[in-house]
Amino acid sequence: MSDVYRESYFRSVSRQIRRSRKPVTILFTDVEDSTAYWDEYGDLDGRLMIDLHNRLVSPVIKRYKGKIVKHIGDSIMASFKSSRNALKASIAIQQILEKRRSEDAAFRLRVRIGIHAGKALVDGDDIFGDAVNLADSVKVLDKGNEIYVSSSTASLLQKEDLSLTQLGNFRG
Repeated sequence: MSDVYRESYFRSVSRQIRRSRKPVTILFTDVEDSTAYWDEYGDLDGRLMIDLHNRLVSPVIKRYKGKIVKHIGDSIMASFKSSRNALKASIAIQQILEKRRSEDAAFRLRVRIGIHAGKALVDGDDIFGDAVNLADSVKVLDKGNEIYVSSSTASLLQKEDLSLTQLGNFRG
């Protein structure tokens, strides 16, 4: 590849990246201890658990105007135009799961949720970039039944008079 071609290609890709960068709020769910569950109960029960997670979580995301970007193993990645809606969806997800646990002692599904608002590369139905990586990293910090938001998301939410509790700092 010649230097002239390479430079032209990089300029073209750079322009495309600048055009596809859009503000978005990313939400990740993650089933707590799913690997241990698969190990203990096998593929069929593991798959049923993930299907149940998806059936419970997906309608809530859609109800709050979110878009499911993809399913990644035991996680759902969704995008929202509004950080407020992402938080409302997260709270509703945790409430639905808590209700199921209170009604059925055998129901043990616990989900952690991470949210990050920032600019991401939006390419058709997929989203890439640091905003996605940060949302995924935030999700890993919490335990099941918890919702963590990045500091940029917390700043946006506090402007809307929502009260949040700072539990610590994170560098991704």
